[in-house]
Amino acid sequence: MVVMNRMVKCFITLSITTLIMTLVMPSISLIASLSLLLAGIIMTLRSKRRKAKSHGDIKLKQLNIVIILPKHSLKIKELLGIDKPTKSLNELERHTRLAVRKAVMPCIASSFVASSIIMLLLTNDLISLFALTPSMIIPLIPTIHRKIVESIKRQGVENELPFFSLLASALAHAGLSLARAFNIVAEARIFSAIHLEALLMKKEALFIGGDPITAMANYAQRHPSKIFSSWILGYTSILRSGGDVIKYLEEKTKDLFAMLKDRWNSFVNHVNIMGEAILALFLLAPLMLSMTTLVFATEVNEVIYDLLIFGVIPLLVFAITWSIHVMRPQESLEYKPSPRIIVLSIGLFASSLSILQFSSLLALEELIIVSVILFALPLTISYEANKIKNYGIEKELTSFLRYLGENKKLGIPILTALERASKEQYNKPFTLFIKGLLGKMKLGLSLYQSALALKIKSRICKIVLFILDNLIASGGGSPATFEVMASFVDEYHKQRSKVKKSLHLYSILGYATPLILAICLSLTTSFMIVSGVEPIGTIEGSLSFSFTLPQPHLDYVLFYSKLMIIASSIAMGVILGKAIDGSIFSMKHLLICAVVALISLNLLL
Repeated sequence: MVVMNRMVKCFITLSITTLIMTLVMPSISLIASLSLLLAGIIMTLRSKRRKAKSHGDIKLKQLNIVIILPKHSLKIKELLGIDKPTKSLNELERHTRLAVRKAVMPCIASSFVASSIIMLLLTNDLISLFALTPSMIIPLIPTIHRKIVESIKRQGVENELPFFSLLASALAHAGLSLARAFNIVAEARIFSAIHLEALLMKKEALFIGGDPITAMANYAQRHPSKIFSSWILGYTSILRSGGDVIKYLEEKTKDLFAMLKDRWNSFVNHVNIMGEAILALFLLAPLMLSMTTLVFATEVNEVIYDLLIFGVIPLLVFAITWSIHVMRPQESLEYKPSPRIIVLSIGLFASSLSILQFSSLLALEELIIVSVILFALPLTISYEANKIKNYGIEKELTSFLRYLGENKKLGIPILTALERASKEQYNKPFTLFIKGLLGKMKLGLSLYQSALALKIKSRICKIVLFILDNLIASGGGSPATFEVMASFVDEYHKQRSKVKKSLHLYSILGYATPLILAICLSLTTSFMIVSGVEPIGTIEGSLSFSFTLPQPHLDYVLFYSKLMIIASSIAMGVILGKAIDGSIFSMKHLLICAVVALISLNLLL
């Protein structure tokens, strides 16, 4: 704590000195701020070097145990160039380090903010302020990085926890503990987030040397997800007190699925609010800007248009898409386009740009739209084909699971019930899927391995088959387990259809966005041309009042207005694909918006 107080006083003194120097010269303020940041980096590197040297001086014979953990899917560390500090078992040292960071970072950030504001007041230069804005974020990068990683970790675990709780409940009927369920998931990769948590729990038990239950409890206390933490701590508490863990897991599984249902309802409400904001941003804002430039005959500010088209709109699309990704429950379709589809789309896009540009058959804005259409066409066909196939399989999962539950009541094994299910009346995709499973199982593969061999993209289907596979191996499972799975799959389809119905009006307005923009601009430009030829009115025949617009000015405004229409169409297509289908690879909405934009520009402008 003494070290922390000294560092805080040191940085406060430097911050005050920096603020004083801003009154003399803004450039000195900038140099001082950068020097302050450099001093902090040097201090951090020196402390790490001393710590590494002190550890290197200790020459003790130790047993080297290497545990290879999977890398996180989002490589923010490589992107920002920041190494995540190793977690120490010494809690006092870890908390002291966090306290120092929390005390130092606001001081550094405040010095940057104050220096930038004073520099703006003295020089009245907005460019300098925008240039210093990224430097204000630099001291906060470690904190932002840690919070983003914790948020992604928490979201991934909470998305998979209901299914894992269902697996643990089914295995508990066969007499297997929660620790055994974690070991099963650690060996498989069906749950990507909980797979990592299971490996970390094994590491915890190995280094502490205690039993797995104690290791789970200790790890849960430090986990960022309160839901996951309370779920594990409740299990360990009931297990130690001699309670019924099977009943606990069953009740918690129902509660987790109910929470997942609430997340769907919350997502629908948030998307309805966001839909109005999106329409205001990508429909009203471009329309008002273009019509204001036309009506008031102001000069075309190319910087503003370029900033909106190539800066503001892409940033808004990224922010809205990321917000939808965070709020929306995980989509069941795990679709990733094949390399051949990606190469085909990029090839069509590049070839159309080059061929049509040299042929001079189309204008620049029409050339961009045609290239976007050709880029989205192969991806749309591939995605829709996979969606129809996998949604057809998911649609019959409810009746299939209830059929297995009825056979379980009669004492019929799951494999026998699976063979009988192949003779039942299901839709064509599911019938072919069941027959494919039986064919792979005759070759010695398990249910889950057969699904992987068939390259099924449905995440729910793979999870259900993974649970059934473990039920077959353990001999456990009850009819209630099948009913819980069936009810969840049924509820999932209802919530997904509810989302699509709630977004139906916004999708229509999104498709019509380029048409509405083109109609309004067409009416405005036609009025401007007519008013430029004929006077609107006269006063006593001597004073003529007319509203004219130079033709070059009109051409510039129309060109940038067309680019705004194209940018808004692409933005609406990407956002609708993420909101409705839960994937940016759903290019159907982008294709529709681009086609409407092409027709509108050719007919109206």
